[in-house]
Amino acid sequence: MRLTHFIAMLYILSSCSACFAIKPSNPKSSQDTRKVLNYIASLKTRKDKRVISGQYFGQPGNPGAYDAYVVKLHEKTNRWVALVGADYSFPDYPDPKIIASMNATLIQYWKDGGLVTVSSHIGNPWGGNAYERKVGDFDELLKPGTSAYDRWMKYWKNIGDGLTELRDNGVVVLFRPMHEMNGGWFWWPNKPEPFKKLWNFVYDYLTKTRSLNNLIWVFAPNVGYNPTTFYPGADRCDIVGLDYYGRDFNVTDYASMVALGKPFGFTEWGVDAQGKGADGSYDNTRLINAIRHKMPDITFFQVWSSWRNANIAIVDNQKATELLNDPWIINREDVNWKRSPAR
Repeated sequence: MRLTHFIAMLYILSSCSACFAIKPSNPKSSQDTRKVLNYIASLKTRKDKRVISGQYFGQPGNPGAYDAYVVKLHEKTNRWVALVGADYSFPDYPDPKIIASMNATLIQYWKDGGLVTVSSHIGNPWGGNAYERKVGDFDELLKPGTSAYDRWMKYWKNIGDGLTELRDNGVVVLFRPMHEMNGGWFWWPNKPEPFKKLWNFVYDYLTKTRSLNNLIWVFAPNVGYNPTTFYPGADRCDIVGLDYYGRDFNVTDYASMVALGKPFGFTEWGVDAQGKGADGSYDNTRLINAIRHKMPDITFFQVWSSWRNANIAIVDNQKATELLNDPWIINREDVNWKRSPAR
């Protein structure tokens, strides 16, 4: 082989990760934000170490959840999941004290090499929690001077303050606002056009007004209910995913979501949304096997936490060690986004 050919081949191999570089929706995204996004985008081309493991832990009123679902999982498997998730206002209002407490855990996890995702079951601006579906005109939330707008903006200020603390500590956040909008069980719009208006409003507030350039925007409808019709657009979203609870993994929306051209994942998964039959006997390896054989474009998953009489978390089910030792799985010690391009 000629020296010139050898050098050219080395160049191609060393720069091939750039082939997967994608531009973030926010042109002012930080360099680390761009690197994390491009790292996730590149995973589906790998032979192994291609699916980020994730466990949700954080919601108000359950301060021991991190120990129960993340630490105990490590004690059982000797593995830290790559991604941990928290919620800033489950199921009602973003309390600054609770956000600060969860942030301390998220910041440390990031410093230890992990990745972070945040959702928000934001309270109803007309009164009640996220599950209170009695609403007024959604345009009120876009018009200063209305009482609903004032409450709405108070909630987002608190959320923005929490995300700012993460930004100031160097944390890149996979941010998943107003998820499962197409299902209709939360107060936020379950019709495409009003939902897109609110998404754009929140996007502009957090990126332009609050300069949160550490956010990777995650569009996360529920499986079913025509999820792609709610898509806010490529310039307002970085990652797409599906919230899915079920055992059979017959995810009919998989192909249409992948076709949007963004990195794709299970943004929320559990064996059973109603808790029926979630008795701790579920085989965790069925999740990664379903991804491998049915949905190979999936690059990450976040398993939800358990609740009363419902064993949902990884540690509360069977074969947790086998799941986290699967060759396709990325755990915290495997995360290497810093080598990715920052296009």
